[in-house]
Amino acid sequence: MQGEEFNNQELLLKTGDNVVTYISITARPLKDRKDLVIGAVAVVRDITQRKQIQVELDIARQQLQDIMDYSTASIFAKDLDGRYIFVNKNFEYIYKVKKVKVIGHTDFEFLPREEALPLYENDQEVFRVGHDLAFEEKLDRDGYPQTFITIKYPLKDNDGKIYGLCGISTEITERKAAEEADKERVAQMVKFQETLLNLTSMEIDLPLDDKLKAILAKCAEVIDVERCGIWFFTKNKEEIYPKIIYRKSENDTVSGKPIKKTPDSRYFKALENFHTIDAHDALNDPRTAELADGYLIPLGITSTLDVAIRLGGEISGMLCFEHIGNKRSWSYELQVFSSSIAGIVALAIENFERLKAEKELHELNNELAKAKTAAEQSNAAKDVFLASMSHEIRTPLNAIIGFQQLLKETDLSEEQHEIVSSIDFAGRNLLVIINDILDLSKIEAGKVEFLESEINVAGIIRSVIELFEQKVKEKNLKIIFYHDPTIPPGLMGDGARLSQILLNLIGNAVKFTEKGEIKVITHLLDVKGDYFSCLFEVEDTGIGIPKEKLVRIFERFTQAEADTTRRYGGTGLGLTISRHLIELQGGTLIVKSEPGKGSVFSFKLKFKKAADKDGIALATPERRIKSIPEVVKPLKILLAEDTILNQNLILKVFQKTKHSVDIANNGVEAIEKVKLNNYDIILMDVQMPLMDGCQATEEIRKLKDPVKSKVPIVALTAFVSKSEEERYRRKGMDAYITKPFDKENLLETIYRLTDSGFISFNSNSSMDKGSDLFSLSFLEETSEGDTEFVIKMVNLILDEAPDRLDKLKEAIQERDYAAIKTHAHKLKNIIIPVQMERAKELTTAIEENSRNAGNMQIIVSHFAELSEIIKSVLEPLRKRIELMKHNS
Repeated sequence: MQGEEFNNQELLLKTGDNVVTYISITARPLKDRKDLVIGAVAVVRDITQRKQIQVELDIARQQLQDIMDYSTASIFAKDLDGRYIFVNKNFEYIYKVKKVKVIGHTDFEFLPREEALPLYENDQEVFRVGHDLAFEEKLDRDGYPQTFITIKYPLKDNDGKIYGLCGISTEITERKAAEEADKERVAQMVKFQETLLNLTSMEIDLPLDDKLKAILAKCAEVIDVERCGIWFFTKNKEEIYPKIIYRKSENDTVSGKPIKKTPDSRYFKALENFHTIDAHDALNDPRTAELADGYLIPLGITSTLDVAIRLGGEISGMLCFEHIGNKRSWSYELQVFSSSIAGIVALAIENFERLKAEKELHELNNELAKAKTAAEQSNAAKDVFLASMSHEIRTPLNAIIGFQQLLKETDLSEEQHEIVSSIDFAGRNLLVIINDILDLSKIEAGKVEFLESEINVAGIIRSVIELFEQKVKEKNLKIIFYHDPTIPPGLMGDGARLSQILLNLIGNAVKFTEKGEIKVITHLLDVKGDYFSCLFEVEDTGIGIPKEKLVRIFERFTQAEADTTRRYGGTGLGLTISRHLIELQGGTLIVKSEPGKGSVFSFKLKFKKAADKDGIALATPERRIKSIPEVVKPLKILLAEDTILNQNLILKVFQKTKHSVDIANNGVEAIEKVKLNNYDIILMDVQMPLMDGCQATEEIRKLKDPVKSKVPIVALTAFVSKSEEERYRRKGMDAYITKPFDKENLLETIYRLTDSGFISFNSNSSMDKGSDLFSLSFLEETSEGDTEFVIKMVNLILDEAPDRLDKLKEAIQERDYAAIKTHAHKLKNIIIPVQMERAKELTTAIEENSRNAGNMQIIVSHFAELSEIIKSVLEPLRKRIELMKHNS
């Protein structure tokens, strides 16, 4: 009524029954012509529902704000210019800034430029790509560096246009620190492993004081500690006295005074009970505090790590690491490493005491008795040493194995991978040493057995030489092989043992020769009846052996010079084992050598001539063409076979019949084809990829369809023993056909199992006498005189056999037993069609022996003969098909 207007004035009305109503009033005055207020016009609206919605929105907005404020992550939003439009409380806490100084401002206005610039660049990257990105961002507050993982994503309107970004930032400072600590831990473990490997390979004959000083010096360097010492108890254990104390800063050893045991000594008791005392604060640690005034404080020692040393199964002293300066913690890995070092120290001391005792005993005997006794005691002492070493070496070996397993479970750099590979290489060398020791033990226990079989001497030598090809190339050497052609290829002997002897002698020649050549020579000395006496020589241009040392080189654990083991490696057992193996076969091993000019190792062995065998002619054999009988109905046959050669052979057998043949390349395909089609019979190869024939047969027998599950299945295999035959029948196979198969035997088996009314007839195919290399009679008979087919099959063999032989050789060199088995089996399938019976026997033997890692020598021996046979067959085969092409 005063002439004023008001719009949307909100009022709260409350009725008598406590019903609350919100109204909005808009009013203006009514005036007459004289501009006097005569009334008012008002519009009243009920806005109760809108107010309720607004209250709910305010509550929800406050809840969302509370959620964000109490989040452990920093949450914020910015516009396109980088100005903050929202931050939560954690953002204020992390950045140590109030919200009022952030909203409407950019990072550059409240952060140092070096911190703000990376944040700005990350924002621009999000705007550029248009989707969320994660960044690792740094912040420094009050000298405390912090690291964050920040996820930033663009804010878009309904049209998809970006109008800002939102970010969620989580601190990962502690996680980053843990990652860095893990990296340091891995590096430390690698260093520990390298140290253990180096110390375990130290020379046995090094003087004890020099050896102990070298061990302590290395430990001081690796652990980064000023003082390292070895202390021993007196006999009554009332005192400990220093054997040797090493100072890192001065690189020297110092003397020390004994420390007496007090009546209630916690130090002595702790060492005996726990074997390790890790005192971070040695001056106040209850276990070491008694040493503070008399020993630790005068030397400035603040932290100590003491590890028990065991001699003869008892605690005889301790290995002490003493830190000077700020207090230091000792990690678990460091304590394990220290225990390993204590074991190495014990081994060195026991070896010294043993050698000292031998020397004193040796000096008591007269000249003749001394020589005899020295030899006997030397061997006995080395046996004792070996047994003791095998026991005591477990501690450092367990540490090495444990550290390596820890390493494998961590992320390693390329350099660290190389170091782990070096450790793996060292482990392999240790396995070689163990095998040598086991061989020697068997020889000396009289448990060596010699297994005679027909061998090709030249082939075995070539195979052994091939195993050193890579090393010879690396050293730019030559290996020359001269073989006496009068030595026949078929001799009876133990090929594995001959390979083992040659591996040792040729291996030594390669190891000790830096330039020049190595010759391997054979001679036929004489023939008496069925026995051939052969001489083998391995000649090198290596370092040579002094005349006075020639006798010693055949002794166990002995090499010509004191530093030979360090420079070239090895155990000193190879020649000992070789000599024993030769002598047990009635031969002798002789050496001639001159320092700087080289050595010649020679040995004689006697072999018996192998019994004559019927060979298979190279000339075109006489074939008896046989008629294929008529059957009641055409058969639908499934052939499961992964080798193209055998697929072609089977298809050729049925080419002129009314039977149809489907091909499955493996067991999985065979099952799928059986599910989709009805077959009268299945020809199932036993060994196939993905799923073998036996597994596929089991799956087919499990099918619910009674017709499909009972279809006859014939196993196709290159070799069947009684146990294998029984296994095939247990798996559900109805019969088996061996490769190379007889065509009529195959058809007879098929017709018999399919009940096709076929009457069995005998196959009497003859084979001409002559060479035992190969025969094409099987291919010619199977193809019924189709020369083009025979030529095609032989060309496939000529193409695939050399490659498969090379892959088998590589697998043997890499000692990959699974690959050896695979490639031997595939090579056997390739050579079967040309009836190379001896080669088939050898591939079968290699395949069988690949199941046992201890049969490598046997595999090498068989491969040597196999390689010789196949290489000698390829050219005659090639000439044979050239002749066939010409005649056709």
